[in-house]
Amino acid sequence: DQELENAASNQACDCAPDGEASPVANTGPQIKAGAEVQEKNFVFKSGGFTKVSYYSEAPIKDIVGINQDVSGQLRVDINDPNRLAEGGVVLKMAGFSTGIPLRDEHFRAEKWLDTERYPDAEFKITKVETKNRIEFGKVANGTIHGTMRLKEHTYNLEVPITARYLEATEELQKMRIKTNLLVVEGTFSLDLTPLKLSGMKNSGGKKIAKVLKVRLKLAGSEQAPVASSPTLIP
Repeated sequence: DQELENAASNQACDCAPDGEASPVANTGPQIKAGAEVQEKNFVFKSGGFTKVSYYSEAPIKDIVGINQDVSGQLRVDINDPNRLAEGGVVLKMAGFSTGIPLRDEHFRAEKWLDTERYPDAEFKITKVETKNRIEFGKVANGTIHGTMRLKEHTYNLEVPITARYLEATEELQKMRIKTNLLVVEGTFSLDLTPLKLSGMKNSGGKKIAKVLKVRLKLAGSEQAPVASSPTLIP
């Protein structure tokens, strides 16, 4: 992650003549009305720089779970993501690791995530709101609206995000990254109450928080355009 952060910082530096970074070095450029559609396709694959994590802050203990078993696809108009942003990701729920194997096994059990019966969480984009177009070395801020299916419940989510478009420079290629990357980061709160987890009855919110803080970091590799609409959720 730190290597990617360093590469992103280097690409985002709009430097003044004296070599110092401008205070608005990585501010995303504004969308231009009537700009030509410039469609790009990005694929998210398991591992690498892509991960989803959650943080549970409860009176007795704090727990952090990390999962890199996430994949998906995004099709977006980088000149105006409000016009076109389609796709989503699939998260394998058994992939979460909290650092304690026995606890991970408990979370996968029927009274918690029940990953045998509900192996995946699926998120689909319904809309994007942003004032920024996506440009190399800049940060685009916005909100992704979408639905997430987890067990038998569907959440309607609004996720504030930042997106950075990184060019496949020599620096990135040394990290075995051969294509341009779109790195999307965001956080949101997830209320576990609608899932009716029987395991929560014993913990009573003392060991596991009823509302989790979820953080996502998705690094998508740019792919060649497709002739027809892709299957957005694998």
